[in-house]
Amino acid sequence: MEAMGGEESFTEMLDSVFKVPPIYDDNYYGFRIREALRAQPGVALGVP
Repeated sequence: MEAMGGEESFTEMLDSVFKVPPIYDDNYYGFRIREALRAQPGVALGVP
């Protein structure tokens, strides 16, 4: 943790990971694939 600037700085950086919205590049397939959809919070596809 010291390499990240201490416990407080480390905790802030770790928390920031979960605040960033997901970014998808669906240009390869031309549409958003199921795996990308499943990664979005609140999206239920009926597939476990």
